[in-house]
This record gives sequence, structure tokens and C-alpha cells, in this order.
Amino acid sequence: MTLSPRFRRSSLTVLIAVLFAGGSREIALTQSPRLEYRVVFAKAHELERRLDEVGQQGFSCAMVARPDSDARVPGVVVVMSRAVHTTTPAPVTHRVVRGGYRGTDPPSLLNRATTDGYRLCGVAFDEGIPSIIGVMSREPGAWTYGAEVLSDYRGALGRLTSAGKDGFVPVAVSPIDNNRVPAMRNCVVVTEQPATARRKIDLTVRSGSGPDSLQKSLAEQSSQGYRLALAWKESNDVVVMMTREAGGSTASVSYAVEAMPSAAMHSVSRPYIFDAPYLSNQRLVITEQTGLASNEAVEDALPPITLLGTAAPGPLGTLSDHLSRLQDYFVGSVTVRRGPRDELVLRTIMTRR
Repeated sequence: MTLSPRFRRSSLTVLIAVLFAGGSREIALTQSPRLEYRVVFAKAHELERRLDEVGQQGFSCAMVARPDSDARVPGVVVVMSRAVHTTTPAPVTHRVVRGGYRGTDPPSLLNRATTDGYRLCGVAFDEGIPSIIGVMSREPGAWTYGAEVLSDYRGALGRLTSAGKDGFVPVAVSPIDNNRVPAMRNCVVVTEQPATARRKIDLTVRSGSGPDSLQKSLAEQSSQGYRLALAWKESNDVVVMMTREAGGSTASVSYAVEAMPSAAMHSVSRPYIFDAPYLSNQRLVITEQTGLASNEAVEDALPPITLLGTAAPGPLGTLSDHLSRLQDYFVGSVTVRRGPRDELVLRTIMTRR
């Protein structure tokens, strides 16, 4: 599930909806303090150990990578971040949970971890098992998680809408292992309910196979006060899940949808929201039409996972350095795709407002 990625900062200057791997959450982002990054790539059974090794240096899960449907990633990629400190930061611990075949296991596993003080950072589908993997990091508070598999859309959306009245907000999405063809798999939506300050929400789902149809759908719903919460690729369509606060303001947020090659992301001067594969060597990109932002696409080949279950630290260090050079940027998206020589390519969208 692309959840959402989180940056937890004490100085709150920018609010943006970020979609992770399938996930999303309204989070506070700031340009100060400056950030530095580490990349972890490991199989599920080694992931928690490696995350905590990096967490000992004060790095916390920022975003879990969202594999393209044909990437067949035999593990999970996590981008971690920390503020640039002059003193040694406090260690951060993590918890990794593994879901089941039908996508119904994650809530019980996630809720068990919340009693120990952990909150979901993001989810991804690990082809090496295959299974849904949830990555959690320690954060004071209390949350409750739910999940709905979208095999029966009408029934699932009805239950998600009902859960929204109880304050459950969609925060992550992931495919489940119910089809040998990745593009034909159903997805599971993970929801999160805070212990306090619950917001009752309305929910709707729209889709489109190209820029024009998707933009029309987004315009229709955003004019009614809906904002994009989650997005994912399902077969040939991009699916968007949108929410609005029940009984709240209907102030609209406009979205732009366009197709472009990855290299063109730096020319986009609007706040980044989401992108997915489209046609040959292009991405379908969703941005907000209001506000200004700078965007950069950082692409690197991922090193293979060794027999020890993790990728070699040297090449991962190089990837980390490439992201850390953009210290005034935050991570907007992390995806993994197959390159021209069948290598795995890590693609990170870095955004600055």
C-alpha cells in the first residue's frame, strides 16, 4: 500500500496529502529543519532488523515504495528520513507485519502493534513471499485500523462509507495475492481511526484510463468538496478514492492530470500528488492546480538482494546520497519499476514548496 509516508515535525508550515505505495495522509511538512535520507531494501524476514539498524541513527520511516504492477519486487523498499542534527538524535524503532492472502489479516496485526506504541507508515506487496507487508514506526498515540478488500466494490464501498462515519480514514492501499497476473489482482484499502479528534467523512471512488477522463472525474468530485485521499493503478485504469469531511466546507481543490515522461517531472511547477505508468515510457501524473512547487525525479538502479536477505549497503548508500543532496525537498513518492535490462529501478519524486 503505498501508506502514506509521514514526516513528523514540530514546526508545521505546509499541509499536503501524500500518497504512499500506496497510501495517503494529510501531514505537516516543513522546509526547516533540512532532511537527509537512507534507503533500505530487504526481504520481509530481514526488513525489521535493517530498519532498526538505520533507526539507531535517528532515521524514521518516511515512505514505503509502491511497486509498479509488473515490477515483481522480491522484497520491500523503504525510504527513511531524519532532520540534519548537530547532536546525536534519539533512536527510532520499527515494526514489520505481514498480511495474509485475502488482505483481511492486516488490521488485527496492525492493531496489536499499536498497543506497543507503533503507527503505520506504509504498505507494499512483496512478490518474494507473496504477501502484503506493513511498516510501522514508533509514535506516541493510539490508532485503530480496518481494511476492506475491493473484490465486491459496491459492498466494500458501502462498508468504507459506514466506517467513515466512525472516523476511519483511508490511508493505504495494496494489491492482494488472488491472481497470478499482477494487473488483475484486487486491492485492499487500509483505514485508520485516531483515538481522539475523529472526523466523520464522506467517501467516493472514481476512475479513468487517460488524462482527459480522469481529470473530468476529479473535477466533478472536487467541485463537491472532495479531496483525493488514495490513488492506485488497477488494470488499465487509475482509480482515485476521494473524501470530504461530512457537514464541512465544500471549498474545492482543483487537480491537473497529464501524461509525461519521467524526465519531465522537473518542469512541473505544481504540488505533486500521484503518478502511475501510462502507455509506453510515460507516467500519468496528478498535481494540484493551486500553489507552486518544484519537483525532481531521482532514478537509480536498485542493487540485488543478497543471500542474507538485504541489498548491499554500499550501493544503497549511493542511492541515499542522491536523495540527501536535495535537503530542502521532501519525499513525495517512491515507486519501483523494471528497467530496459530487467533491472529494478527506484524512482523517487522529491518536492519543494
